[in-house]
Amino acid sequence: MKSSPRTYGLESFGQIEAIRYTFNAEAPGLNVSRSWTWEPKTDQVTYEGKDKSGNPVKVTYLRSQLGSQPANVRDDIDPGFLNDNYWLLLPFHFSWDTNAAVEDAGVQKLPQGNGSAEKVVVKYDEDADRGDPGGNKHVEYGPPDPGEIDDELRAAGQLRKQP
Repeated sequence: MKSSPRTYGLESFGQIEAIRYTFNAEAPGLNVSRSWTWEPKTDQVTYEGKDKSGNPVKVTYLRSQLGSQPANVRDDIDPGFLNDNYWLLLPFHFSWDTNAAVEDAGVQKLPQGNGSAEKVVVKYDEDADRGDPGGNKHVEYGPPDPGEIDDELRAAGQLRKQP
């Protein structure tokens, strides 16, 4: 499984001062663009995007003080941050999220289209509240890499090879 946290630099994550990224999603009737700056050491977040009415918004807040933030930050902006941050840093969550079971399902046929890819299933405890509206089970497909098992996840007891 190539998408190991170590492969993506988990050991150096503590050196990061800030991460800047934009999350874009397009679908019929939906066009979302949210820009973020996250400072992991202080857990300060800056959001630039639009509110529900389409008006431009720029706000900076500390996640440790979320309870004292306006309702739009608590109810709309921070949940968007959690979702976008989760998907941006998915390989790191394999290591960070202690309430998740990560399963290397091996190379599987793609659910749509032709071809195959390495399938990784991440299942969270039913009580887990990660702020991600996607539910408790996530599936990631990546390039096939038959025979390679992620040793650090196996050693941590988080990875089970499907028979």
